[in-house]
Amino acid sequence: ALAGGAKIEEAQRLLGEAKADLMAVIAEDAQSRDARKELKSVQEQLKVLRRQELEQEKKQFAFGSTLSALTAKESDLLGDGSIRKRLAEAGDGGNWMNEDWLAKDAAVRCVAHVKLAMLSCGGADGAQEQCGAKAVALSFVVGGADMHEGLDIAVRSMTVGEVSQFTIAPARMAAARRPPGVVP
Repeated sequence: ALAGGAKIEEAQRLLGEAKADLMAVIAEDAQSRDARKELKSVQEQLKVLRRQELEQEKKQFAFGSTLSALTAKESDLLGDGSIRKRLAEAGDGGNWMNEDWLAKDAAVRCVAHVKLAMLSCGGADGAQEQCGAKAVALSFVVGGADMHEGLDIAVRSMTVGEVSQFTIAPARMAAARRPPGVVP
């Protein structure tokens, strides 16, 4: 595993240097199609190496992951206790979120497709009640004003394929506009 890790590390270093060189060429000649094409190829190769590195880390720490899954604990996403996350199944570990998608004038927006169910909710007296709602599929624009803030933040914290349980305070279940369709 160490030899494979060292090879990936060396390849990442070399590709990083190539990327820096290509960025310098593009800075000098912004119209250079060849440099842009080569840069795109280098960036794709870096992504592949990162995925390989993550796979090796997953294999290397599989026992630790199994142990931590047995003792899963909640993490506080915002530091104020209003959105808490308990990981049930790890995803691919990759960062899929692009902060540029959240800009009001963004040319590209992200539509998240999730499956969710409300497991429990606050009762009339404030005590927690089991809801037992069936899972429903939901699609929404990440960062959009028509989605509950808590769900939006929860989804942004996840990786592809991840399964988690969230505890969201009622104050975080507000939306700037009424969501379209049914939200559990």
